[in-house]
Amino acid sequence: MSNSSLSKHDLAPLAAMTVALFALSLLDVGIKTASLDLQTWQIVVMRYGVGVVFAFIYFAYTAKRTSLRSRLAHLASWHLLSTSLMRALFVVLTASCFFFALSLLPLARAVTIVFTAPLFMVLLSRLILGEPIAASALLAIAIGFCGVLVIFGDAFLEPLGGAMIPMVSALLASLFYALSIVLSRKHTAHTAPEEMVMLQSGFAFLMALPFGLLPVPQTEWVAIDGRIWLLFMGIGFLGTAGHLMIVWALKRETASRLGPIEYTGLIWATIFGFLIFGEIPESRTLIGAALVVVACLVAGRKKLPRPV
Repeated sequence: MSNSSLSKHDLAPLAAMTVALFALSLLDVGIKTASLDLQTWQIVVMRYGVGVVFAFIYFAYTAKRTSLRSRLAHLASWHLLSTSLMRALFVVLTASCFFFALSLLPLARAVTIVFTAPLFMVLLSRLILGEPIAASALLAIAIGFCGVLVIFGDAFLEPLGGAMIPMVSALLASLFYALSIVLSRKHTAHTAPEEMVMLQSGFAFLMALPFGLLPVPQTEWVAIDGRIWLLFMGIGFLGTAGHLMIVWALKRETASRLGPIEYTGLIWATIFGFLIFGEIPESRTLIGAALVVVACLVAGRKKLPRPV
C-alpha cells in the first residue's frame, strides 16, 4: 500500500466521525425545536421509534448480500442482545438527560457541558478497553477543554437557581454518552454497524415507551401534527446515519483518538445557535472554537497503537 493510500485510510475514520458529528448537531437543533411542543420522554420515544425504522431499512438493504433470514437469526444470539441492551440503557439515559437539558438551556451552553464527554472517554477507554493513551491525545483533550472553559466563561460564577438541575442533567448525559461510546468500541469487533444501531435504537425505544404510562404531567402524550412527524423523520434519519458512521469509525480507530473530534460539534452548535435561535456568539466563543479546532488537529497527528 502506498503512503498516500495509507494516509487516506488513516484519515477515513476521523472524517466519518466529523460528518457524524455534523449530522448529530443538526439532530440537536431538531430536538430543541421539538421541545417547544413535546415532553422529554415523548421526544425520546419518537426519536428512537422513527430511528429504528430507518435502521431496519438499512439493515434489510445490507442483508441482500447474504440472507435476511440468517441475519435475523444472528440477531437473536444472547451475546448480541445482551451487549445491545447494555448500550441501549446508556443511550436512553444520555438522550433523556440531554434532551431535558436542551429544552431548558441555550443550545451552546447545553452542548458545551456535554462536551466534557471526551474527558470521560479517555479514562473509560483505558479502564474498560485497556487502550494506551498517547501524550498527543492528552494534549488535545487539554486544549479542547480549555476551549470549553473559555466558551463557558464566567457562567460558573453566576447564580444557577433553576438552571442547576438542567446543567447537572447535561453533565450526567456527558458521562453516560462516554460510556456508550466506549462500550460501542468494545463491542464492534464482531458486530456489524447496522446490527448495533438497529438493536440499540430498538431497545432504546422499548425502554422509553413505558414511561408514557406513568400518571404524571411530565409524561403526558401530546398530540402531534404533520409538521412534527416530518421533523422526527429528519431526526430519525440523522440519528441513524450519524450513529452508523460513528460505529464504522470505532471499528477502525481507538476511542481515545476519536474522542477529541467530538469537539467539532461545539462549533456546529455555535453556528446553528446563531443562525436558527438567534444566539450571537461572543468573542470568547470564537476563541474557544479556535482552541477546539487546534485540539482536533493535534489529535490527528499520530495514530495510537491498538491494544493486543
